[in-house]
Amino acid sequence: MSPPPLRSSVTHRVAIIHTDDTLEAWDFCRGVASYRPRSGSWGLRSIPIPFHVTPGRQRRLSKTVVDGVIMMPGRWRTLRPLHEGGVKVIEVDGDADRAPYARIRLDNRYIGQLAGEHLLERGFTRAIFLGARAAWSRERAGGLQQAFTSAQRECHLIFASDWIQLTSEAWIARQLRRFARPMAVMGCNDLIAASVVRAVNAARWQIPAEVGVIGVDDRITECIGVQPPLSSISIERFGIGREAARLLDQAFMGRLDARVDQRFRPQGVIERESTSTYVHEDPDVAAAIAYIRREACNGATIDYVVRSIHLSRRTLERRFAQVVGRPPGDEIRRVRLEAVKHTIERTHLPLTDIAEQCGFSCLSSLSHSFRLATGISPQAYRRKVRSRGVAP
Repeated sequence: MSPPPLRSSVTHRVAIIHTDDTLEAWDFCRGVASYRPRSGSWGLRSIPIPFHVTPGRQRRLSKTVVDGVIMMPGRWRTLRPLHEGGVKVIEVDGDADRAPYARIRLDNRYIGQLAGEHLLERGFTRAIFLGARAAWSRERAGGLQQAFTSAQRECHLIFASDWIQLTSEAWIARQLRRFARPMAVMGCNDLIAASVVRAVNAARWQIPAEVGVIGVDDRITECIGVQPPLSSISIERFGIGREAARLLDQAFMGRLDARVDQRFRPQGVIERESTSTYVHEDPDVAAAIAYIRREACNGATIDYVVRSIHLSRRTLERRFAQVVGRPPGDEIRRVRLEAVKHTIERTHLPLTDIAEQCGFSCLSSLSHSFRLATGISPQAYRRKVRSRGVAP
């Protein structure tokens, strides 16, 4: 009597189709793999593909034997035959305006708003957007414009005819020479923002004093590969992958509305030297703010700030409050707390170490300040961050 056939422990075969073999793509795959499905065990398969797919490759992808597919960016030509064949499909950043399956899309307008708020906080009153004509780029431009016009500040949108023009340093320089400095420039992504940094350096303008630059994606190759390093909006592909896996899990259990069109909001701005300044007509206040943002986590106090700019304490506090809207002591605490949030989001460091690293005398001092500013404790904030699936 022959033994019974072995049964596979895999309940669902899942393919993760993603563009190219990049760090962002693998962060996305890690996010998917980190999710613990309730619909049974999954067998995961990663399928990297080039951005431009040949018709033959397209047909092969469409015939992939799986039970579920997560694709980033989603392609209607690939996903439609799979969906019609009964495969559960989750599209991420797809190209179809309307699709009969669940989708996750970046909240591109919010991305632009985040960049705008960051640049306004740095004192810039004039912003330039450089981007492609694609819908996602225009949405980011709209968010930036909304932030600046709401603050009654100046914003200009420039869209290139193609990517060759958009990455041309000579073309970028010609566009920027049309505007008075200081100005802030948002590139539609890090590739464009890095090109802006190189164009501004070639023009011998100062970054960030004359031109602040910010990008989107937080791609290390672009952000650290230019001088000064580039500030960027962190997209958190790990969290997107985890959320895509959660939606697919719901689809396998029959609990997902196929009309789900979810907008994923980025975590925030990763500030580097390209925007690490404060631009204002009062040079003493601008210097004080720059000092605070550079030294707040190194134990800076108001007395240190006063000595660094050679003003009396009373004069500094009066002029600082007029420009910033809060006293310098509050700005020191704000910068430290932002550093605490960033460190909690990015590391597993104990809170006592974070308190010391971010300029607080002890954990209780950090906890008190954090609760006053946010309404929750640092421990609760860490739990909230982990529940969102942010990858440290």
